[in-house]
Amino acid sequence: MASREHHQPQEEEDTAGVVKLISAEGFEFVVDKKAAMVSNTLRNMLTSPGGFSETRQGEVRFPEIPTNILEKICQYFYWSLHYSSSWFNTLDGLPIEELSGPEF
Repeated sequence: MASREHHQPQEEEDTAGVVKLISAEGFEFVVDKKAAMVSNTLRNMLTSPGGFSETRQGEVRFPEIPTNILEKICQYFYWSLHYSSSWFNTLDGLPIEELSGPEF
């Protein structure tokens, strides 16, 4: 029973926390897992069953992506996470006519 109780906090930690993305040169970007989940590819790699190393270790290696490109990708994750949620929040309560734009 003690091992089961120990296992559950690990599962909770897997749904939150951080992910390490490693560039071709070995530079490590530590990003919020929520931000990394913007990418469906990363979401699948980090949440798929089957004991993949990415799921267990919380890190993904990109041997063909240079550091400067991976940095921009990480920036995009945060940008998308921030603006996609705020965009939908600003639409809440607006009439459909205002969303469709002017008629010419």
